[in-house]
Order: sequence, then structure tokens, then C-alpha cells
Amino acid sequence: MVLAVLEPRALQQLQQQVFVEVNALLRRELRAAAGELRRGASAELAASGQAGEGDYNLCKEKGGSSSSSSAAQPRQRVARLSYGSGGSGPGSDSVSEWPADPTELSSGAAGASAAKRQAFLDGSVPGLPLHEAWSLLLGGFLPFLAAEAAFYADLLLLYRGDEERLRDGPDSAAPDAKQQRQGQASIAVVISRPPGCPLTYAGSQAVEGMLAGLEGDFVALSDLASRSHQVLLLPLLATALAWQQHLAAQPAAAPLAALLESLAGKLRGAWGSFCAGQVAAVEQYDSRSKMGLQQGIKHLHVLPFISQFCLMVHDLEVALVEGAAAAAAVAAAAPSQQQQQQQQQQQTAGDDGEEGQQSLEQAAAADAARSVRAAADALYDELCPRLLSRLERLASSDAKYGERCRLENYGYLGEALRGLAQKLPALQQHWQVAEARREAALSGYVAEQLAYSKLWKLLEFGDKLDALLKVVSPPEVSFQKDCSPAEVRSLMRSTMDGTDKKLEALAGRVRKHLGGGALFNVAWAAVKEALLARYEHLEWLLEQCYPTTPLRPSPEELRELFRATSAG
Repeated sequence: MVLAVLEPRALQQLQQQVFVEVNALLRRELRAAAGELRRGASAELAASGQAGEGDYNLCKEKGGSSSSSSAAQPRQRVARLSYGSGGSGPGSDSVSEWPADPTELSSGAAGASAAKRQAFLDGSVPGLPLHEAWSLLLGGFLPFLAAEAAFYADLLLLYRGDEERLRDGPDSAAPDAKQQRQGQASIAVVISRPPGCPLTYAGSQAVEGMLAGLEGDFVALSDLASRSHQVLLLPLLATALAWQQHLAAQPAAAPLAALLESLAGKLRGAWGSFCAGQVAAVEQYDSRSKMGLQQGIKHLHVLPFISQFCLMVHDLEVALVEGAAAAAAVAAAAPSQQQQQQQQQQQTAGDDGEEGQQSLEQAAAADAARSVRAAADALYDELCPRLLSRLERLASSDAKYGERCRLENYGYLGEALRGLAQKLPALQQHWQVAEARREAALSGYVAEQLAYSKLWKLLEFGDKLDALLKVVSPPEVSFQKDCSPAEVRSLMRSTMDGTDKKLEALAGRVRKHLGGGALFNVAWAAVKEALLARYEHLEWLLEQCYPTTPLRPSPEELRELFRATSAG
């Protein structure tokens, strides 16, 4: 302050020299810490990459070709870095163990992330989850950088009006004249600034120079999420937005707020590129290039973009919950020394500054969470119709196996997203479409299996009787072509001979198509119900048209034969 009074030009030279030296020190400290965190995050990403995790290419075959006949069942979704293989074989519908609630999804992941974070800080493990590394970097350095900027701005009198306040000394209206004279004579003049006092233009330039060159270390860490584990872009974005709001009220931290705004823009751009790539991958997917031009979809089961989408959605929902928690933690962070002084001044003036600032930061954290939630919902709205449309086009290309393909994929999608769809409006409408199509595919598949079964001729005869009864009376039916009692008895004998073996063959065909999981049980129950319903109707028709020709075996006997099969 003596220098400011005696030689203002020398103070400017001191400011420049101090900020150059401080900038070099800050960059060195930040580079060392960011490098260590980047190495930890890279080690964790590399380990998860070796386990087949974090690649969200919707059309990538995971665990081999989609022609694989082995059942591939997604594992239980407990923590983020615990992926199931993108099931492509029959029976890959077994997703009943996946948690239904996003908070349940996040509980295991949050515990695992916190444990890894503490283990990394203790030095017992080399890896650290990327979003934890990001939170450590921002939470550890941004308050420190803001405090350093505020300290030197205060020390070197960079706030607007400091020269006038320094020249005028203490308030001339001070009640104690003795204290006033002592204050005027004192070298260590205490400057009292109003809340939110801005920096001078030169001060802003000086602080900006002091904090220059820091963005690269932050970008190097966030870029890791752009190459893999892209769902982590959203929690990184939420944390950056929350810190931007946290620092916005501090004049000396304006360069940091601008840095965070730039980082948020880069993260949004990376997310937009990821979403565009996913959409393009689905639209360009062609199963024939993978299966051969002549095989059609016979060997396709759960399509890669269906299984990958379900995995991505679950991991994305975990990431969103963690992002909201990280943003809330920023809002709850302790205020800086400058903010504390401002709050004390506001309280002295009768304003409730502390609660007001907390309310603003909590609102900002909620806005950050809503922002990333909206980004995820937009991806769902863009991807889901394309997924369903591409599935329909693929299934329509094969009349023989199309319904089976629809049933497996709509069944997988519906079961994997059932719990989440009940909680997330953005997913619910698309899930309802998939469920309706699953029901239609199930009906079509059941009809195909009945037509393929060796019992079909008798069931088809029942359809013929229904058609005849629309034009002739029941007694006249037996006089129609191929409808004599002898021909009916012959048809029953040839069709129902060895019924138990024929039912086993039918069950085996369904099992071959769908594996032995939950989807098989649903489909087999539907086949059994449809066959018995038509068989009972046939019995009624025979009673009307052929009173002396009972149906053998009876519906009750056929039901017992169903129970005796391996499928039950």
C-alpha cells in the first residue's frame, strides 16, 4: 500500500512480475496434479476396455459374431464398469435381474466409485474412475485458483475504486475521532469494499494473465471421455456447469468461469458428435454384410444395436445420477474467503446473503442436472424410433424368420428397459411402442409355430368347418367334399398319432429359436394356450357336425400330454 501511494507505476511493474511468477507456479502445480489424475483415469479406462466395457458403438458385435448360437446373457447391472456381453445368441433375453430404478442402478456404482477414489488417494490402486478424477481436479484446484486470484487482486489493489479508498483512508464519518486519526496515520490501511466489487480493467487483464494457460490440463482429462465411456461426458458436464455457477459471483474468478464455459462447450460438442455417430451407425447397419447375402436373418438373434442400446441406457442413467450428485456437492461446497466476507457485510447490512447465495447455487446445481437430463432424453428421442424402424426393416426382409427376430429383440428391449421406462417419461413412450410390437410379434410367432407343427392339418380342418357353417347347416357338413365321417376319422388318426412326440418336437423347435430362458417360457405358454383353444373349439365343431365322431385325444388328454413334455 505504501508503494501504491508513493509510486503507482512501480506498483504496476510489481503486479506484472508477481502474476508472471504466480502463473508459472500455478501451471506447474496444476500440471503435476492433472497428470497424476489423468494417469489414474487412463489406467482405469484401459482396465475396463480390456474387459469389453465402455464401447458404446451400437452396431459393434460384442463377444463374437451375431451368428453365434451360444446364449449370451447380460450380467446383473450393479456397478457402472460391469457390462454384460451384447447377447446375440438365443436366450439372450434374460434381463430380469437388471435393477428397475435409476437410484438402485447408481447405489452400487456410487459405492464402488467412492471406494476406488479412496483407494487411489491412499495409493493402494493405480486406477481412478474418470468422473471421480474430474471431480477431484475441479474440486481441488478451482477453489485454490480462485482464492489465489482473489488474494493477489486484494494485495495488489486491483479492485475498482481501491485507489480512491486508499487515498481517502477510513471513513470520515467514523464515530471515534481518535481511531480516525490513527487510521489516517497508519501505513496498513484496511480497505473495505462493497459486496461484489468488480476489478478494474487492468486488474481483470492482470488476473486473466495470472490464470492463463490452464485450460489444456483440464481438457486433457475431459478428452478421455470423448474417445470411450462417452456416457461420462454428461456427469463431467454437470460438474463443470455447477462449478461455473459457483465461481460466477467472484470477480477475481471470472477467468475460471470463462474456462469452465469453454470446457462445457467442448463437452457438449463431444456429446453431440457421439450422438450423431450412434444415429448414423444404426441407420447404416446392414446385417447382410455380417452374415452373408444368402443367409438372411436366420442366424441373427438379439441385434447388436438393441443389446448395446440397453447397456448404454443403464450406464447413462447411472452417470446422470452421479452427475446430479456431483453438482449438488459443488453447491454444498464451503464458500471462499471472499464470499464469506461478502456474506458478513450483507448480514451486517441486514441482508440474508448466505442463504441467498446457497439458494442460487442449489438452483444452479438443479439446472445443471436438468441440462444433462435433457441431453440424454434428446438422445433417446432421436435413437429409439430409428432402432425400431431398423429392426422392422431387417425383420421384414425374411418372411420365415422375421417374427422370431421381432419377438427376440422386442422382448429383450422391453425387459431390459421395463423398470427404467416406468421412471423415465422420455423412455416410456418408446418402450410402450416396443411392448405393443412385442405382443404382435408373439401372436405372429405363435401362428407360425402352429402352422409348422404336425398338428396343423387337423387345426386347419377346424377352420374349414367354420367356413362351411357359414353357408350350410351342421347336418349338411358331412356331405361336403373331403368332409365325410370316415375322412374325418382318418384325418384324426394320422394327425394325432404320436401326439406326445409331436408336442416334444414343437417345444424343441421353439427352444431352438429362443433358447431356454424367460422368453421361451412366455412363447411356449402362448403356443400351448393357442393350440388348446383351437383344439377345444374343434371339439365343439365335431359335436355339432359329427355327433358320433368324438375327438381323440380329448382336450383334457391333450392338456395332460402338454404337461408331460419336457417344457411342461
